[in-house]
Amino acid sequence: MKRILLLSLLFFAFSGSGWAQDKPSTKVATGSLRGEVFLGIGAPVYKLGAIRNQPRYMIGAELRYTMSQGSWDLGVGSRVGAFERKYSEGHPLYVSSEHYFVVDKNFYLNHDLCFFAGIEAGISVSYDTSYYNSRANPYGFPGVVADTHAFYVAKRVSPFIAPRIGIEVWNHLRCSLTFDVCDKGNSNFNFRIGYVF
Repeated sequence: MKRILLLSLLFFAFSGSGWAQDKPSTKVATGSLRGEVFLGIGAPVYKLGAIRNQPRYMIGAELRYTMSQGSWDLGVGSRVGAFERKYSEGHPLYVSSEHYFVVDKNFYLNHDLCFFAGIEAGISVSYDTSYYNSRANPYGFPGVVADTHAFYVAKRVSPFIAPRIGIEVWNHLRCSLTFDVCDKGNSNFNFRIGYVF
């Protein structure tokens, strides 16, 4: 069901090119460099044997360069997020960071409203803080080796890709939906809201 919803949203995003004006707002000039800071909340896709997943909270930033008369953005970004999984034995904390390149296609509906669709691609570094850090593991998971010198130990590094759609209002307020496709334990849907400057 989630995949059908995602495909429907992507179809809607790219079908918009037929009726959206492919003309940039006068506020965003070709060749401009813009930054964005954002907050987000996500829903992890896989439970991996857990009773349930808690929401994934994130914070991040992007830097984008506007090109081709304002209809395309090319940039880089980083974000970090954390969530818990509820097991009967306890609730370990998972942290991941993503570092990526991004490209967006902009469809300016009018002077103050822009619809965009794009894709992120890069690497995801995930951590299991409860397993590797005895100070964050008060639940007595078996097999945990006490190491007072370790805080975050990388669990895995994997490539990821994330299609996204969204709107930008007044060239500053930006809302987007993304679907992170990465290693099985960290794929998730995200809603983000950011400020562009």
